[in-house]
Amino acid sequence: MMFLATYQVELANLETAMAKRLELDEVKPESMRMVCEYAVHGRSEPLGGFFVFETDDVEVLNFLVVYFGKTVQIDIRPCSDVLSAIALTRKNLGEAEAEKD
Repeated sequence: MMFLATYQVELANLETAMAKRLELDEVKPESMRMVCEYAVHGRSEPLGGFFVFETDDVEVLNFLVVYFGKTVQIDIRPCSDVLSAIALTRKNLGEAEAEKD
């Protein structure tokens, strides 16, 4: 399953957040695969960005929240590519229509 994590970092926590991110590749669970990650430029404080990761292990979500702690405000949501989301929506709408009949 894929997840989108958006994050915000207060300027006072930036050095710690950067150090934790650089260390993440060494300490992250094997069941976590980073798909992409981007920092958003041109924002005033809080600074932020997002990353997409893949895992089948719910403990990875807990790991990220605990690992970054109060240094980074993080919001994690399930996500998928748009075409898969459209197909799933159509399937569910079709099933809902079938239940009405």
